[in-house]
Amino acid sequence: MRCGADGCCCRACGLRQHQHNSHREAAARIAWCINDKAIGVVTGEVGAGKTVGLKGAVASLGPARFTVIYQPNPEVGMRGFCDRIVTSLGGTLKCQSAALAVQASAALVAEVDERGRTSAVVVDESRLLDHHELDAIRMLTNYDMDSTTPFAVLLIGQPPCANG
Repeated sequence: MRCGADGCCCRACGLRQHQHNSHREAAARIAWCINDKAIGVVTGEVGAGKTVGLKGAVASLGPARFTVIYQPNPEVGMRGFCDRIVTSLGGTLKCQSAALAVQASAALVAEVDERGRTSAVVVDESRLLDHHELDAIRMLTNYDMDSTTPFAVLLIGQPPCANG
């Protein structure tokens, strides 16, 4: 059984939930966002299937080409967010405070340049991010004088995150 067959997701991604067309569409859009190293926002009410769509998209990506960095709780602040990026990519924290963002950025670039994998940074409950944190995430995408972005960002959450 492959992902999406008979309305259910495959065993490989561990889902045994029914998938509607909207879940498959969300998964396809999320996969497109990751492939294009774009910033995407996925919103929906509690229980709408945001996580099902995310898991479907992640299951369709080849682990040899993509690395998913999932931050379930944005209330850890930017230090915790950068810590998650560095450690998820196999790094050891060497910096304190402001320099940690530089280390996280370097780790994301190295993932592409040295390992040939695109990172997808997924922030769940993103409605809890404040403007400073959203701006800091955006700044991580600035690379090579804004000519390229080494990773994708997915902000997942309830509808208020689309209004922030």
